[in-house]
Amino acid sequence: MPQDELEGALNIVNRHFKQVMRELAEEVIENKEEFDKGRFGKADAILEKYYTRLYPVCTVYSNLRVMARTKKPQGDQPLKKDQFRCFGCGGVIDANEEECRLCHWTWK
Repeated sequence: MPQDELEGALNIVNRHFKQVMRELAEEVIENKEEFDKGRFGKADAILEKYYTRLYPVCTVYSNLRVMARTKKPQGDQPLKKDQFRCFGCGGVIDANEEECRLCHWTWK
């Protein structure tokens, strides 16, 4: 399988993961009082629901990441003005970019 197909699949799974995490965050905020109670109940049901959705995604993402990123950037290329070194993989992030193009590491 070509490397670019693996990277493409990794990017798709990563976007899906982020979307599910946003949904989780929204549901946690909507049910803040349940989480503040500090006891079993609806909060645990919410966490279980997202755990069952996220566990397979994380497993697939992890395996794709290993296959797609066997060679990391060396981080030895000089940075230009308004460029930063990615803490995730050592690649270069331009100031106008929200995340690393290679590993999707983000400041947020």
